[in-house]
Order: sequence, then C-alpha cells, then structure tokens
Amino acid sequence: MRAPERTVALTLAAAALTGCGGDSRASAEAGVAERAPRSAGAVWEVVPSSDRATAPAALVAFVHGMHTVVVDDDEVYAGMTKRVGRRGEGNALVVPLAAGLEASLVPADTLRVLRFATGDSIAMRRTVATDERGRSR
Repeated sequence: MRAPERTVALTLAAAALTGCGGDSRASAEAGVAERAPRSAGAVWEVVPSSDRATAPAALVAFVHGMHTVVVDDDEVYAGMTKRVGRRGEGNALVVPLAAGLEASLVPADTLRVLRFATGDSIAMRRTVATDERGRSR
C-alpha cells in the first residue's frame, strides 16, 4: 500500500473508531482506568455460542465493552474503562454502564451470567492467563 493510500485508510479507521467511542460523559461517569487493578484480577469472557437466543446479549456485551472484563473485588475493567460495581442480590456484582444502564455479573457454578437490564443474558467463563509459551501464569 502506498503512503497516500495508507494515510487515507488510517484516517478512515480513526474516524470509524471515533464514531464508536460512545458518550464521553458516560465514560467519565463510569470512570476511566487510571491504574492497573490492585491484583491480577479474574478475567472473564463471554462464552461463544451459536444459540440465537444469546445473540442480543452478546451484542450488548460487545457494545459496552463487557465481552471480556477483568474483575478485581468490586472493580470491573472493561478495556481501559474502570467501573466500580456494587453487590446486589445473590452476591451479583452490579456494574454501571453508559447512559444509566446496568449489568449484573451473577455467580452460577463455575461460570458467571452477564445479565443486562433489558433482560438479555449470556454466560461468561473465567480464562486462565498464559505466557508466550502457553504456560499458565
């Protein structure tokens, strides 16, 4: 790719990413990560599924950056956004999202269920961090 084509491609990509940035006020209210979690935290990711019933929840999770999160006590790191949750019913971790929405991480055996205020939900599994050689950390 020539330099002018690369510049145009990068400009278009930057514009697209800017458009996906969401409400900056909501991001500020949710809190932007100023530091890494106190501990390694637990990494949770949406369980891939071909089930059409979970597709809306998977989409909502992705839009809010909740498809992969680090949970450290009551703090949830979704990308570079830090959200401080509160404990709800059944030891669920209720997490604030943009535009005043909330999601709950509900314990369910070895999984967690990510439930949105819309009623959509999807299972999340804990992932194990590995180094470049595939060994658990």
